[in-house]
Amino acid sequence: MQSFQATVLGLVIVLCGAGCGKSEPQEQPKPQSTTAAAATTPAAQPKKADKPAVKKSLPADKKPHPVPSEWAILVDIARGYGFAVPEGTKDHHESKDGVDIYIAQVAKPHDIQVMGAAYKDKTLTKDDLLKDAKHVLEVLGNTDVHMGKTRDITDDYAVADATCKHSGAAWKVRVLVATDVTDNYLLLVGSPEAEFSANEQTIDTIWGSFDMLSGGASGTSH
Repeated sequence: MQSFQATVLGLVIVLCGAGCGKSEPQEQPKPQSTTAAAATTPAAQPKKADKPAVKKSLPADKKPHPVPSEWAILVDIARGYGFAVPEGTKDHHESKDGVDIYIAQVAKPHDIQVMGAAYKDKTLTKDDLLKDAKHVLEVLGNTDVHMGKTRDITDDYAVADATCKHSGAAWKVRVLVATDVTDNYLLLVGSPEAEFSANEQTIDTIWGSFDMLSGGASGTSH
């Protein structure tokens, strides 16, 4: 995983064209963290992903990792979004040049990395945001970046899977994009491709917990 500082710089390079120059507070409050049990929904979810059943034919070392039982709910009131990550996740949150950035490494045994960004440009579409996500992956040093088929969840949310290589290793990244009235959001949740199936239930819980407090650009995406 790249250093937090290098990742922040890479995200700002890609997204600053949309976020810079807009009226923006100088500092954003760090998301508040609370703990919630997995028995309840980690956060208000616009569209929760179905969790695949455990396949009994899988080798023991390839069986899905259990979804963590404790979650930290992150809410940024100023930027109008929230989502959840497993308790114990090592994370970093920073605002720079109008771009709000969140970077995290989920605790073992899950080899999952999370990158999120919020930035202003009310003209951008979901397709534009998916292109931004691809550029983010490229700027962060990934090669052979390919975006898969887009799946629209609501008028304001879409998901696509990206594949790429980093330092010769194959990765798979599930990308959520969301459009609000003025803000836009990217949430990239990835894992080494060989471990993606084992991590998929937790990956889907992370991106599935994302919520725009306003209900999105349409006002109906809760």
